[in-house]
Amino acid sequence: MTACASVWGEGAVDWYSRLISWLKVLLPLAALVLLSTLFLLSRGSDFSSRIPFADAELQERLRDQVVRAPFFSAATRSGDRVSVSASRLTMMPEDDKSRVEAVQAQIDMVEGNRITVRGDLGVADTFKNTLSLTGNVVVTTSNGYELMSEQLDTNLGEATLESPGPVTGQGPLGTLDAGSMILENPPDGPGGRMLFTNRVKLVYDPQNLEE
Repeated sequence: MTACASVWGEGAVDWYSRLISWLKVLLPLAALVLLSTLFLLSRGSDFSSRIPFADAELQERLRDQVVRAPFFSAATRSGDRVSVSASRLTMMPEDDKSRVEAVQAQIDMVEGNRITVRGDLGVADTFKNTLSLTGNVVVTTSNGYELMSEQLDTNLGEATLESPGPVTGQGPLGTLDAGSMILENPPDGPGGRMLFTNRVKLVYDPQNLEE
């Protein structure tokens, strides 16, 4: 009985030591698994909490439809080159138009004259191919005109300009004021004809011709 008890006791000790050895390996692994699970669950909750904010921001951007530094370039039927740039463009889906800020348009005529137009604000109609500028509009031409107006309507498809309101500035002959101005570009003749109407006043300055 003593011998049997002694053998049984040695087996029990051996089994217990093996159990302790396995637990030393399994318990740290189990702890790592638990920590990893908690970490993944915490990241998952943060991600799901950020989804509504990201989705709302995306919807706002899509609703506003804002384009930074837009640029447009094309050629008219008569061969004139037209380019338009702005600092910001905002779509207005309700009337199929776009609002532009800090606008600059450039028209390079076939005969060689260049016309540059700048304005604070503008409304572009892509279907009619027009651009209406307002606020500190400045028109500069390579043949000596620098004119200022509060509103200027541009037909980009035909490379024409029209100021329905007063125009003031400098021209090749001197200082001029007019109630309105039109830049014509007839398809069957030389373009770039600038016409001033409605109480035109010209202060002749011969020094401009000498320069």
